Amino acid sequence: MTSIDRAELSALAQLVTGQTSASTALSENTNKDLLTRLDHHGISTLVQPQHLAPSLQTELAQRKPLMVANEALRKKELEHLFSSFQQQGLTDYLVFKGTALAYSEYQHPWQRPRSDTDLLITKEQLHAFSAAFQTLGYERLFSITGEYISYQATFGKHLIGKATINIDVHWRINNRQCLANAYSLTQLLDDAAPLSAFSTAPKIPNQVDSLIIACLHRLGHHHKEERLAWLYDIHLLANKLNAEQWQIMLTKAANKKLSAICLNGLSTTQRYFATHIPSQVIDELNALAAQPESSQLFLNRNASDLALMANDVKSINGLSGKVRFVIENVFPPADYMKKQMGTRSLISAYLLRFWRGLKRLSG
Repeated sequence: MTSIDRAELSALAQLVTGQTSASTALSENTNKDLLTRLDHHGISTLVQPQHLAPSLQTELAQRKPLMVANEALRKKELEHLFSSFQQQGLTDYLVFKGTALAYSEYQHPWQRPRSDTDLLITKEQLHAFSAAFQTLGYERLFSITGEYISYQATFGKHLIGKATINIDVHWRINNRQCLANAYSLTQLLDDAAPLSAFSTAPKIPNQVDSLIIACLHRLGHHHKEERLAWLYDIHLLANKLNAEQWQIMLTKAANKKLSAICLNGLSTTQRYFATHIPSQVIDELNALAAQPESSQLFLNRNASDLALMANDVKSINGLSGKVRFVIENVFPPADYMKKQMGTRSLISAYLLRFWRGLKRLSG
């Protein structure tokens, strides 16, 4: 069973909004525990320092120069990467999620923690982009592969000292089958915005699409978790929408069968960050969400892996695709299995995976 401590979420969010400096939900936390929770939620850079103990204020102040330096190092590498793409004629791609939001929505990009930079391409472009990464010293990192089981690949590179950079390359917007086709690269590029913080101005989704993607990512990729950083992304995006953009959002959410996911993301964000969302938008989303949507399964934070997998199978067109998806999940490639399970025996690897799968599904 997934357990989300809403009292703690509210107390931590109030340290960002400045509504309080103390809460019974946090009173038993030591300074170290509190900082650990803030880091877990990705909001330690957003907390108003006057609401923290002096020792925590000092520690956060000491962190800042390193975070700023790391961001500068990462940005320099991204500038080089985007410039190389441009020189090689690889212009049809999109930067989205964390890095796109860090440089377009946050006051300072280092305030948005992230472990990688996400790019969206088409599957046909994967070979060309892989070659471009290789020429720049990137290595494709170990991950599961298949036609249906994953729609992304990660490329990593060592920078200075212990610093590294990872680029997640996606050819579909999400790995879940009922969400994977919610957006195509072409759809997003048609009305994309330039990321002007970079000299090459790579494209990012526009405000409305970024909001829908943020809501989709929060539940579609992390349906058992709740982190305030994801909600704060939604908060920043929603606060900038005008009346016309809200109407566009409602239309797109309905057409893409994502009304319930958007309603949940917006109403939850409003609860914790007092986000300004017109009441008529919530009313219309409530009406739209009353209609059945396959993505509504993700609203159940306790949905089992078996239920999610069944929903994936249902969302794939054609019997052959459904069978292929099941086979890829039950019998991943041999090299992946041996490395992932830490064994030289393929049979042992599959048996271990089967046992772990049973435990996970039964939970």
